[in-house]
Amino acid sequence: MFASSEDYLAREIFAGPVCLVLDVRMRGLNGLDLQHILDIRGAGEQIVFITGYGDVQTCTQAMKNGQIDKLTPREFEVLRLVIVGLLNKQIAAELKTAEKTIKVHRGRVMQKLGLTSVPDLVRLSERAGVSPGRGDMGLRSSIRLLHRV
Repeated sequence: MFASSEDYLAREIFAGPVCLVLDVRMRGLNGLDLQHILDIRGAGEQIVFITGYGDVQTCTQAMKNGQIDKLTPREFEVLRLVIVGLLNKQIAAELKTAEKTIKVHRGRVMQKLGLTSVPDLVRLSERAGVSPGRGDMGLRSSIRLLHRV
């Protein structure tokens, strides 16, 4: 456990797998700034963000930094199929679920990301490095931004 981002950066490098639990709002170097520095270093740490102050801007910034936001795995699956251009009916068939369920997931994706149109979703996904897809629905990144209420 480290008292600050600066303490973590000053540590001796560990060769094994590393998972960090970061608060978005920390004293000194905040969680997003630390994420950026680690990305530049290419260290490959797995990061889980937590915050009591989650907002769309913070989530969007994490996505712009190449991370996956606070979407559930199913919402992320729906997102990937929406940006391919599939209709709700087609996504429902692909995921073997009801069209109404897809509408709910799609609405939550748009709400959580603060978007109002599919073109905006496509642009944000491109900036975040989210690949459209079918088949393998696993997350492209093991990093999640969690919103603690």
